[in-house]
Order: sequence, then structure tokens, then C-alpha cells
Amino acid sequence: EEDLKTLEEKSLNLKEEKDLLTFWKKGFGSDGIRVQRIKDCLNMVNAFLSTYLKVLSEGCMTAYLGHKVNKTGKVNYSKLDIVVHKDGIRTPMKFLSGGEKRLLDLSFGLCLHKVSGVNTLLLDEWFSDLDLPTTQRAFSLITEVAKDSTVLVSTHNQAIYETYKVYKDSSGYTKVERGSYGTDS
Repeated sequence: EEDLKTLEEKSLNLKEEKDLLTFWKKGFGSDGIRVQRIKDCLNMVNAFLSTYLKVLSEGCMTAYLGHKVNKTGKVNYSKLDIVVHKDGIRTPMKFLSGGEKRLLDLSFGLCLHKVSGVNTLLLDEWFSDLDLPTTQRAFSLITEVAKDSTVLVSTHNQAIYETYKVYKDSSGYTKVERGSYGTDS
């Protein structure tokens, strides 16, 4: 009988240890750490995304990335969802105009550039759906965000050619200067 009691105590201790190990594994194991890192990264991306999109849209749009939530309310940490608010109203992506989607693309691109620490930013036709004032805001934001980076721009947007002067400086580097320039200069 004493052996049975000792065995039950050991079993209870093992169960408590298992519960404790399960708790630590969930909180600090590979999944727990991964989820926490993703949350930290999302917080940083969302801070940049919100700031950049507000500047580009003149305060009309905000967006954030969050974990996908199913119909029962359970959070799926392996999937991300983008939530966009336009003029304070949650708006599905399919109802955004081409220019609004382009602003969102540009904001995400700048976020990823900022968060990743990569020193080169490639903008391939990111200004195609934007009007001149928005293009100017975008270039101003890019100039600020990527001031210590190499920025490569590919565009057919005439407004960029008319607004920015592209030239090589004395060291051979291509520079972009803001001003009022025609295509003949």
C-alpha cells in the first residue's frame, strides 16, 4: 500500500512537471517564440505602414496587418490578413481604386525596406496610377524614408520627368533633384 501511495505521488509530480513543461513550451518554445516575434514584427510594420499610408493618402486611409481570425473567433497565427480603412470605414480591397491600391503597395514596400534594413529600394512602375500631387507626396516620402539608400525608379509617368531632374554628379552617381523641369532640359 505504501508503494502504491509513493507511486501515486510520483505520478502526480510527473503530471505537474509535464503541465509545467507544456506551459513553458507553449509560451517560450519554438512556436511561442515564433508567435511573439511575429507579433513584435507586426507591431513595427503596422507602425510604419500606418504612418506612410496616412502621409500618402493625406490622412484618408489607414491599414494594418493582423492575424487571420476565423468565423468562430479563433486566431490563426500562420495566416495574415490586411485590414484597410478608407475615410474611417473598413473597406475590402476589391473596393479600392487602382491609385489607392498603389498607395498601399508603396506603403508596404517602404515598410519592408525600413524593417529589413536593405540598402536598395527598387520602384518599378509604382507611380503609374497616381496623379501629380500624390506622386510628389510619394517622392517626398521616399526621399525621407530611403535617404541613406540607393533608390532605383523605373517609370513611364510623365509627371516624374517634368517634376524631377535626373543627372550625374561629379563622382558619377545619378542624382534626382526636385524642381520644375520640362522634358527638353
